[in-house]
Amino acid sequence: MGFWVTNEAMQVTTTGLTPRQREIYEYVVAYIESYGHSPTYQEIADNFGLLSLATVHEHLTNLERMGLISKSYHGWRSIVPQLKRCPYCGHKPRGREQKKEPE
Repeated sequence: MGFWVTNEAMQVTTTGLTPRQREIYEYVVAYIESYGHSPTYQEIADNFGLLSLATVHEHLTNLERMGLISKSYHGWRSIVPQLKRCPYCGHKPRGREQKKEPE
């Protein structure tokens, strides 16, 4: 059983993301909103019917390069949405946000 996002704010046409990247980004944001932590690579692969975790890694790396997420390479369930609002689809993630250090 897949976990799909139905929020109308996510139905906006995007530019700059492939359809799969957009689906994965929306899935990660919705998962964090629902469960309070990010999905594992295996959960992402299972949701989209992907057989290789390397494919999930590639998509997440591309989302990270675009500045949409950050991920810790030493943490478990460590994918975090980074933007107040996605420039590609206008979605505002409500997951955990990185706290800025006082200057």
